[in-house]
Amino acid sequence: MKKAILCVGNELRGDDAIGIELGKLIEREYSDYKVFYGYDTPEDEVYAIKTYEPDLVLIIDAAVGDDDSLEAEFMQNEAGIAFNTHTLPIHILARFIGEFCPKVLFLALFIKPENFAGIRQGLSNHGEKILKAGFEKFKQLNSILNTKD
Repeated sequence: MKKAILCVGNELRGDDAIGIELGKLIEREYSDYKVFYGYDTPEDEVYAIKTYEPDLVLIIDAAVGDDDSLEAEFMQNEAGIAFNTHTLPIHILARFIGEFCPKVLFLALFIKPENFAGIRQGLSNHGEKILKAGFEKFKQLNSILNTKD
């Protein structure tokens, strides 16, 4: 199975970079995933992903929700959750990628709004906690996928 990851985020907006940071971590630990960095304009990577011809694309991005108990979850577009601050909403991007890829998943990493306001580099302590939770979720998914290969 060919697996791709599309990482989304802005490294100058604090915890908004969490999708990019998780992509870097995955890329270091898992060589069987092709990681694409979409930064603020993930749609710019769609052609490269299509050319790669993956069987699965995992989109990773920061999300803001109204439930403080959420850390990292596989999501669909649900009420009460702002998936992104990008021009093209993630659920529309996922639908577009789904036109050429049979399986598209979205891993939402739940950050606090105050931790991505303004210009600053690096993750907050809360962001670091969510990064670890996101990596654990990814490892669970990878384990499931590897039993199907």
